[in-house]
Amino acid sequence: MDDKVYDERSKVSAEDGIVYLDGPDGVDVHLTAAAAIEISDQLLEGGLTAQGQQVEKDREQARRRERDAPPSKDG
Repeated sequence: MDDKVYDERSKVSAEDGIVYLDGPDGVDVHLTAAAAIEISDQLLEGGLTAQGQQVEKDREQARRRERDAPPSKDG
């Protein structure tokens, strides 16, 4: 399995009842409408989960920086 993470979106089109996904590194997938809808739901859920994880990670890093920062001269 390729562990590369992509930061570019795929191109999606539909023709004659088939959904075409053209992604990075030559990804070329043809899906039924039902499969595309199911995948879109899963992608949305996964994307929102990953975004929440990133927000939490960013908050934790900010808390650590705040905790580890030298005390200010004012306080």
